[in-house]
Amino acid sequence: MKNIKIPILIILLQLLALTLSAQDAVDNSEYRYFSVKFGIVNNVVPFPQGDENLLMRTPLGDMVTVPTHTINYAPGASFSLHYHIDAKTNTFGLVLGVQVLNYGYSVQYMSRDSNFSAIDMFRSTSVAIPLYIKYNPVDIFYNQAYLTIGLKQYINLKVEEYQLGSWMEEVKVNSLSQAQIHRFTSAFFVGVNYNVFYLNLEYNFKSFVNKDFKTATGEGVVRPFSNVDYRMKIYLTFGMNIPLNRWITMRSWTAERIRRIFSPVR
Repeated sequence: MKNIKIPILIILLQLLALTLSAQDAVDNSEYRYFSVKFGIVNNVVPFPQGDENLLMRTPLGDMVTVPTHTINYAPGASFSLHYHIDAKTNTFGLVLGVQVLNYGYSVQYMSRDSNFSAIDMFRSTSVAIPLYIKYNPVDIFYNQAYLTIGLKQYINLKVEEYQLGSWMEEVKVNSLSQAQIHRFTSAFFVGVNYNVFYLNLEYNFKSFVNKDFKTATGEGVVRPFSNVDYRMKIYLTFGMNIPLNRWITMRSWTAERIRRIFSPVR
């Protein structure tokens, strides 16, 4: 429990500092509005170090496998709602959001004789609270063009391991227990937004899998995740960010005509 409380305290202090630094912008805000984001979450760490002696059960019996030197791609999905507070200077803003996402990473293995291969993937279904600032020295509203920097607190609700071997007909799914995962994790991210498109690069301070987890076996106490590099913590997210205000009709005459149909000028 102590190991959980420390990172939570750190991230809360960081969020508090970020909020206080933006207090002037909040007190003198001009635009306040919501936006919705949806995008693809990509694990972007190539050639991850896996377990050098991962034991796989194959048709020929238990076989030692090794990680392959290929780019292991694990896509995910994200949906979020954000509340924007823009300063009157129109160059600076503070944003608070709530995000639901499913993301993860994978490692591909091959038997030493190259006759069998397998993919070992971990995925987390999570809720996250991002808090960030946005900045453009010219104008952050009209073109929705700005840079972002912020922090994010994750609550990892469910983590599952998927194994698919070349000899398997179905994917083997294993739900990890509370002791095998990190329930709370945090991240730092930077990004760019232009019009209705956004791109974020995120660094997680630790993975959602607990590499220090211990379990008892017939051979004694072992750490099943200790030899696998589950520190893959870099994610690239891209997608669409749609403001829920008059900005859409300001930028599109077609959208404005549709608005006038349902809200005619009297």
